[in-house]
Order: sequence, then structure tokens, then C-alpha cells
Amino acid sequence: MQGPPQRNDWFDDECAAATSLKNNACINMVAKKNTRWAREEYQRRRYEEKKIRRRKKREAWKELIEEMEEASRQKETRKFYRKVNIIRKGYKPRIGMCKDKKGNLVHEEKKVLQRWAEHFDELSNGHGDEDGNKGDSMMKVKLRI
Repeated sequence: MQGPPQRNDWFDDECAAATSLKNNACINMVAKKNTRWAREEYQRRRYEEKKIRRRKKREAWKELIEEMEEASRQKETRKFYRKVNIIRKGYKPRIGMCKDKKGNLVHEEKKVLQRWAEHFDELSNGHGDEDGNKGDSMMKVKLRI
């Protein structure tokens, strides 16, 4: 079975190692009651982590732009516009919530999936909610699980 797709192509072992070092320095700082040395070590590790992440993100953006330029030169319009849309649309947070029949917000994954199943069952079978409205009972939220 394959795991979920990786969202950040730039996050690699180097970034993970820097994050781990920073987290260990933070734990060390808290354990030593925030001594000057521990605090400075944590700040230095945090700065190094941010520096590595900025560099990796910058390299990923340069690579994306180079791929766009290459697709443009090769007259591969579909590939070119897919890359353009990645930049144009930007980051979209994942929202996994909806409202139940009573109007309460549901956020647990299993309950959200169950509610969507009920909603589409109502739509396909022609059942409406208590007021007789078809399809108006769901909060319009994109679901990406």
C-alpha cells in the first residue's frame, strides 16, 4: 500500500535532520530551566533550520520555473499550464469538516465521511431534509482526505 503523496518536494533528509536537532535543543532548553547557553543553542539551531528550509524552498521554486521555461520552449502547453496553475493557485489548506443534519460542525474523519455518504445517498435516492429541500442541508466545504 502506498502512503499519502508528499506535498513538499523540497523537504528532504537534510531538513528533517535540522528540525530534529532544533527540537532536541528546545527539549534541552526546557529541561535545563532556560539557561543562557541552552537558549542560545536553541536559537542557533532554529536559525540554521530556517536557513536550510529557505534555501530548499528557493531551489524548488527555481526548479519549477526552469521546468516551466523548458515546457514553454518545447511547446508542451499542458505541462506548462499545469506548472503555471501551481504558482497561480498557491497553497490551499485542507479542510475536512462539514455540518451534520442538525447544523453542528463535524470534524472527525469517520463522521465526516459518514455524513458525506448520507448526503449523497439522499441526493441519489431523492430524499430531502426535514424541510423538503434537496441538497441544501450540507455545508459547501471541499473535502480532501
